[in-house]
Amino acid sequence: MGIGKADVVGKELKYFFYEWELRICILLSLFLQILLILGGPLRKRVSHKGLHVLLWSAYLLADATAIFAVGLIASKQAAYSNHYLNAPPNSILHTFWAPFLLAHLGGPDPIAAFALEDNELWLRHLFSLFTQCTAVAYVFYQSLTPDKLLVPSLLMFLCGIIKYAERTYALYCASGKTFRDSILNEPESNTPEKWREFSALPVNSENVNMRNATDLKPLEVVKYAFLCFSYFKGLVVDLIFSFRAHSESRKLFLARSSSDAFRVVEVELNFLYDVFFTKLPVVYHQVGIGCRAVSVGAIVTSLVLFHYVDKKYLKPEGFEVGITYILLFGGIVLEVIAFFMLVFSDWTVVKLDHLPNENPDEQSWKRMFMDFIVNVNVRRGEIICWLLNIGGVRGSGSDYVSEPTDRSIRAFLDEMVYVKQHPLPFYVKDFIFKELKIKSEKAYNPDIAMQICSAKGEWVLGTAGYSSSNLFTLVKDIEYDESQGRT
Repeated sequence: MGIGKADVVGKELKYFFYEWELRICILLSLFLQILLILGGPLRKRVSHKGLHVLLWSAYLLADATAIFAVGLIASKQAAYSNHYLNAPPNSILHTFWAPFLLAHLGGPDPIAAFALEDNELWLRHLFSLFTQCTAVAYVFYQSLTPDKLLVPSLLMFLCGIIKYAERTYALYCASGKTFRDSILNEPESNTPEKWREFSALPVNSENVNMRNATDLKPLEVVKYAFLCFSYFKGLVVDLIFSFRAHSESRKLFLARSSSDAFRVVEVELNFLYDVFFTKLPVVYHQVGIGCRAVSVGAIVTSLVLFHYVDKKYLKPEGFEVGITYILLFGGIVLEVIAFFMLVFSDWTVVKLDHLPNENPDEQSWKRMFMDFIVNVNVRRGEIICWLLNIGGVRGSGSDYVSEPTDRSIRAFLDEMVYVKQHPLPFYVKDFIFKELKIKSEKAYNPDIAMQICSAKGEWVLGTAGYSSSNLFTLVKDIEYDESQGRT
């Protein structure tokens, strides 16, 4: 009797999973997309390890779930074709779900990559794009006929191709070699002779022809940050910045207070984050905007066509019809969220006008619109920091101590449980900026600049009057491992 009951339970479980495995995968895939589009932007503000683990798990599970679900649809359609004369009426809806999964593989805009290494895998995603498109086309071939959701399915197929192509191209543009090649300057513009000619005169905070920035407005912070981002993004891929960048950035920061300097650098790092981990730079391209308009139109048109299609043969009371509406409305909701994220982004500001205005009090419709976008971003950041006050929260100029270098699993778990990050006090940031400012004022030629950058401590000892001490010799002329034996 026990064995008989076990067989019955086993058959019921098998039937349950056969009926519900695809539905669960579809709903899980949509849920992961919503989680990633809402949680992805928090990575720039919240440093809590728990959030990182959650987003990392969702990032990996989203691709696996979508690919698995496409395989399930293909296998079910093949089984109906090979072993059954009459497939279930709602199986046509399973075919309609396949291109939604292709769109889910494209992922949301705020998290195209989770780590820098993901960008180097763009070729793998390109191969996956071709294979998944082939799998969806095979599903269409198995089931679709001109009178059964052909047009809505093809529209969603186009949307899925655009979405996945956007992600693949974003990863390609952010890969090391491609990013480096895109910002290489002409070799002759970075020679030491040209630098000496360009930087012959010393610069200090008194003779800089620039408005005092103690009251930098949020819009000015964004524009100066984008200017610095344009100058220094090449440092990430081991390129040296140009002479114009050296001179202009030096003038910029010598005229700033420590508070405004840290605010500018913070937004500059946000731009750098967007380039390497999101699809924003691709979407903001003219072709990207056109493709996004096509994909949104395809989803809306598919919803309208599906709503007015004759559903008599689909069993309208069936669960599959409800899931289809959930996918369509969910796709539209994701597009609406993505649209507002695109509009209320610093990239919108710099696309409208990326040059700092000499007259920051000028009033125009464009200026007021940019001010509105920046103010909304600031308020949104404050609300997020207030609601998610867990661990360290980055934003509003707050900076945090660096993470420990121990990368073991035990250290990671200990950090999640025991470590709490605290903002750097203002006086520490002010001290750091003043020291950098003093050195920058003295570094008016390449020789002094290299001497300052290569100093191991002798610069501080020399300025403090200890240049004749034995300690100064040990620091300057002897390597660290040799100096330990002589102290």
